[in-house]
Amino acid sequence: MDEIELLRRVRADQAGPSRAAVERGRDALLERASGAAGGRARGRASRLRLGARSSWGLGAFIATGAAVVALVVTIGLSSGGRPVVSPAGQTPAVDAGEAVRASEFLDDAARQVEESGDPVLAPGEFLKVESRTLHGQQLAPDGAADGRPDWYYSSIREFYIPADRSAEWVTRLVGVSYEHAADADAALVAADIEAFQAREAEMYEGAGLDPAYERAAGGQFVSAQFSPQEVARIEWSQEPAVALQQVYDLTGVNVGREMGALSTIGDLLQPGVVDAATGAVLLEAAALIPGIRLLDAPVDFSGRQGVAIAVDEGTGYEHQLVFDSETGLPMGSRAIGMPVDGTGGTVLWESSGYSSAVVGFAP
Repeated sequence: MDEIELLRRVRADQAGPSRAAVERGRDALLERASGAAGGRARGRASRLRLGARSSWGLGAFIATGAAVVALVVTIGLSSGGRPVVSPAGQTPAVDAGEAVRASEFLDDAARQVEESGDPVLAPGEFLKVESRTLHGQQLAPDGAADGRPDWYYSSIREFYIPADRSAEWVTRLVGVSYEHAADADAALVAADIEAFQAREAEMYEGAGLDPAYERAAGGQFVSAQFSPQEVARIEWSQEPAVALQQVYDLTGVNVGREMGALSTIGDLLQPGVVDAATGAVLLEAAALIPGIRLLDAPVDFSGRQGVAIAVDEGTGYEHQLVFDSETGLPMGSRAIGMPVDGTGGTVLWESSGYSSAVVGFAP
């Protein structure tokens, strides 16, 4: 039994936080968010060190940090003349007030995650995680010259994680849909989708698997970018600055490292990946990402209202981590781009949302 699994079992034997405690944490978090919207700065001028606290299969079906960076390089969005302060990540500067608001919001979010605790599973039960993803795609060879996707691929996938994490996990594809942009050539999009489906089918056929259904001991799915065992072997530091460096190492990219780090943290915060205590440290680590800021306006995330933090690396493309306005807990992430065709506004490139529940069976 590794250290993280031991921590999970110890926490499972402890009484969970009271409903009142969780609601107090949620209210404090949402008050912080509304304060940012009103432009109110907090008393602390800065926080150099956050208080220390005593993909895996899911990430495989969601954009990893490396994939986000690759997309930025591919679409080549313009910088728009914004100032740059980070040679490695090309991160635009944010003023001190924005940095403080983002830092304090994430500190509150970390406490909310830790106080909400981990799901407690009895023998034979499963943590069911529903992952909803959307990815913008582009037709070759235009390389998204206008900074807009030509079509979207969206999917709903379920994961069933057993109480004994070394036992057999299950994932199944519940639904898939394709949608082309209004101004895209319908015939070219149809051909591109067909080629996409052929490549996906070839990958699964080569592995002798059904793309809609996988079973694997310990969650070792064929599509995994990193396994549960790999994540469990990481001895996450309780110091946020060190944990952030561990995230950079796990992401494995040097260009676009800030957006890559926030994307990886979003993947790790999905239900069932890391325990609540580690999730809290990762949120504190996110507060140390250069250029991190709290968005003033609420965001609509798959029909639910959320509060988002974001990193924009000066490319006209930003990554957001979204928190549920009702619970104060992370509910997904998305990537937003600024079109380069002069039309203004933003365009959604990717999103991944998740929800979870304890169930008594797996299909």
